[in-house]
Amino acid sequence: MEARSSVIHWLSLLKASCRNYAVVLVGTHFDMVDIDSKEYNTNCDFVKSLAGDFPHIAKCVFVSCKSGLGVPLCVGVLVTVAISQSFAGEEVPKQFFDIENRLLKFCSSLADDKGKYLAAPIISWNKFSTLCQKMKLESEEEQKRAIIFLSNIGAVCYFPDVDKNVITIDPMYLTNLFASIVSMKNQFTKKGVMSIKDLKQIWLPPDHPHELHPFFMSLLESFELIYRLEEEKILIPALLPKGPLTESENVEITWGEMRNHRPLPIVPVKRKEMANPSAPPPPPPPPRPPRSRGAYLNIEPVVKRKVKQFSRFFLFKTIPHGLFPRLIVRSLNSLDWTPDVFSKDWMKMTKEDDSVLLQQLWDEKKLYIRVRGENPAASFVDLIDGISTLITECYHMKVVSVIECVHCIAQSNHDNPLAPTLFTLRQIEAEVAAGRPMVLCKGETPVPLSELAPDVVLENLSDCDLATWTDVEIEDKPAGIGGYAEVFKGIYKGQEVAVKRFKGDLFNSSTESNNTSVFAAFRREVAFMATLRNKNVVSLKAVLLDEAIGVVMEWCDQGSLFDCLHVNDLPISWMNRVYIAKDIVKGMRFLHSNNFIHRDLKVIEKSVLSAKSANNTLGAFGDGDGFLRLLLWMYIVQYSLLHVLFFLFFFFFFFFFFLNRVPMFF
Repeated sequence: MEARSSVIHWLSLLKASCRNYAVVLVGTHFDMVDIDSKEYNTNCDFVKSLAGDFPHIAKCVFVSCKSGLGVPLCVGVLVTVAISQSFAGEEVPKQFFDIENRLLKFCSSLADDKGKYLAAPIISWNKFSTLCQKMKLESEEEQKRAIIFLSNIGAVCYFPDVDKNVITIDPMYLTNLFASIVSMKNQFTKKGVMSIKDLKQIWLPPDHPHELHPFFMSLLESFELIYRLEEEKILIPALLPKGPLTESENVEITWGEMRNHRPLPIVPVKRKEMANPSAPPPPPPPPRPPRSRGAYLNIEPVVKRKVKQFSRFFLFKTIPHGLFPRLIVRSLNSLDWTPDVFSKDWMKMTKEDDSVLLQQLWDEKKLYIRVRGENPAASFVDLIDGISTLITECYHMKVVSVIECVHCIAQSNHDNPLAPTLFTLRQIEAEVAAGRPMVLCKGETPVPLSELAPDVVLENLSDCDLATWTDVEIEDKPAGIGGYAEVFKGIYKGQEVAVKRFKGDLFNSSTESNNTSVFAAFRREVAFMATLRNKNVVSLKAVLLDEAIGVVMEWCDQGSLFDCLHVNDLPISWMNRVYIAKDIVKGMRFLHSNNFIHRDLKVIEKSVLSAKSANNTLGAFGDGDGFLRLLLWMYIVQYSLLHVLFFLFFFFFFFFFFLNRVPMFF
């Protein structure tokens, strides 16, 4: 059973890390296996069961290292599978392989007879560039292509985002480096915390020179394996003690040690001080009776009726080993949450009046999230979105989300523990799509969907309505048609609006997996847009979830900026051009100040930039009544430095054409 879990774990890692690949499973000790035995048939059935979850498994062969039985077949299978790959037959310059051979020889020259490195197997970009030039690869483009090829085949490791001048010519060297910190227990790590100065005792020269230690630290941080504290300390979540923690095991880290210097301290939960310090401490309270449905149920039930609770399970087929440590690092990097107590598989955080519990139930292959507070919906939605992003975008894993019934939790207590009814996220989404506000607990008690999954019903949208299609009057003919949606001009609450209706049945069972991901993206984008309120940004007025999903936005009656410049050929004075440019800058500045970037400003011929004024003329720009707005739908992402640099380049490029009234076609 342990060997099977290990196989699933490694297959999951490959699935999360690679795109185009093939896997050949090799079973060893074939000489010791009776092909007629039950164990052999069980193993064969196990391999067959993997095909559905891991379609990249190409073959499975059995070999005997002792007798050589099956080895020729294994070699033939490997060659056949390799030749069948999409990249087979691709033309690659011979110089790339010559560079690889040169690097292998140089790497071997750095090691002694026992294989221990006498110097770090790392070279600078200048040295690599010189080697490429000797191989007649003169241009920088060819050299970059060479380093990408060598990285893809696993010959070198190159992380330009961390340090573009450092190239590791032995990938195993970095694997051992990471293992020396996150896998191996040592005398310098206490409860997951290590002093940076002690790294000199672990990373010893000559193979780990001191001048490379900052690069190693940055690399560990980029992989979210450590969190750097002040006072020259680092936190290694993978080496935290297992939990839940007792009072003596709590990890104490004061906020003075944190890089952000927040005013509140991170302290473990302690017993209240007594009025008389000299009096003996009271006896400990009797232990609570254990529950039968898993470790998470040992947590106290909701006793204050004013306190609301939202909770969710993520059910995995196998939990990646690094998932929860990365979750801890991301939480510590957050500017909103204050971690109180955490261990290797248990973490408690607070934000204002809300408390959060994250727990990894390794044996049950579950991740449990619980948020409590007087109004914890917004905190819960943010947390669920962050965790879902980590699971889907970083690990590329499919999980089942399960929601606990709040009615059952409210009725439960220590004397009468109740196992809550569980609803799948898919069930809740189907109820929302059907326009039903309630779901029945155990077929009897109606429970509002907003109390189960506020992220699905979009309850916490600020300055935005949850409306129905009967609340909106739309024209018969669409104003615009796209690949996934149609845009209509309509009336909502007496105002002209643009109504975007998505095509098809989002909850058609034939495309359930794809539709669920689309609906999740829809919810995320709506949540983003609802927080953006600025006169230079098209505002979201309402969300429609019955019959079909849609959104209600502002109607910009002057059309696109492209039409105003080139189709309608309206005369625009230089002063009005400056006003329009200022409005664009104001809108983009507002987005950047909120950590968002438009990312599609270039498509001006597709109504991304729209004009609106009080008197339906462009002459009102800049007078306070009219303004130019940015249409953001489905183009908002959290910004990075690369996004900002790209935007600045195109921004000035756009204004050159705009001020000279030259058409832009891409």
